[in-house]
Amino acid sequence: MDKLKNYFENRQDALRHLFLELETINLDNTLVVALCPEGAIMADAVARHFDLEMEYLFCAPIPAPLNPECAIALVGEFMDVVIDENLLDSFGIPIDYVYQQAKVVYEEKILQNVKNLRKNQEIAKISGRNILIVDEGIETGFSVEVIIKTCVNAGCKSASVAVPVLSKDVENYLLKFCDCVYSVLSPDFFVSTNYYYTHLPVINENAQGFDFCELEAYKPNWKEENDNNTI
Repeated sequence: MDKLKNYFENRQDALRHLFLELETINLDNTLVVALCPEGAIMADAVARHFDLEMEYLFCAPIPAPLNPECAIALVGEFMDVVIDENLLDSFGIPIDYVYQQAKVVYEEKILQNVKNLRKNQEIAKISGRNILIVDEGIETGFSVEVIIKTCVNAGCKSASVAVPVLSKDVENYLLKFCDCVYSVLSPDFFVSTNYYYTHLPVINENAQGFDFCELEAYKPNWKEENDNNTI
């Protein structure tokens, strides 16, 4: 039996392990960034634990013309685009299509989520700061790459990633773009994020975007946890 299967009981358990990985890191001038909505719970907990500012950043998939389930690229909140060149070549999709659709996806998906989240408030300052991107598990690294690109283009001082689990291959891939990757598990043979958790409730998003009030339903009871000194 694989000893890594169900390694984490739940998000709280994964956070306890992740905190240990981050305890010795210099977090001065650090902005914790959540990849929404998946990384919101983890990022919120890391920011609270280390008394850091947190911000959300969005990205959304650009689907293939004839297969809406297949993402050929991703667009970020500042219109940064990361493209899967192999899929583009395989499907014979022109690059112009990607950038045309990037604008559509940005306006229809990302702007709605930004409106739901920030209302009329400005995004936290990224320029000159150390960025720590937090997620609960990274499978392909595609989304995180977009967020890294967004932060680098916005002038961050450094960009690092903190995550309970990701594959060794993805870790090495991300290190081409970011400064550090802090993880609890980095197996050579990665299955899926859910595989390493016993319980990992899905955070849902509807057609109108993600409702950030819904986050409260997924958050651990921080007061109870802190009173028990468990995280």
